[in-house]
Amino acid sequence: MGKSVSKIRHIQEMNEKIEEKFLEEQKLLNTVTAGLKGATANVGARTQNALSTKQKIRKNPKLEGLTQKVKTRSEFLNKQLEFLKKELSDYNTELGELKKTSPDYAKEIDQVVKQIGTYYSGIDNMISQGNSLQNLSIQYLG
Repeated sequence: MGKSVSKIRHIQEMNEKIEEKFLEEQKLLNTVTAGLKGATANVGARTQNALSTKQKIRKNPKLEGLTQKVKTRSEFLNKQLEFLKKELSDYNTELGELKKTSPDYAKEIDQVVKQIGTYYSGIDNMISQGNSLQNLSIQYLG
């Protein structure tokens, strides 16, 4: 049975719209989550300051909130980058199969595989930087 090109295109367009909406909702959710984490940390610091008689903790609520936003965003981006790595790996597999069936294009296929490897390496570096952000700790003791 033949596939209708217009149906396939329509399905792809709908999938893209759904994915866009999902990503927008995730962004909003991440922003709200980061704000709540920042506010919670701020309340905790203020409570500890009020109860502490020895050493006061001086937290900057804006710094705390922005730090949480950056951490939340980097976590979200790392998940997207991991997904992209999987897609690139799938493309490499497909290119390997294509190379077997179309040896005349081996040179061109190798160029694409090399470029994918470059992207893959760059993605690994970005994920590493995101993980460094996740482990960032700011000392507030004064």
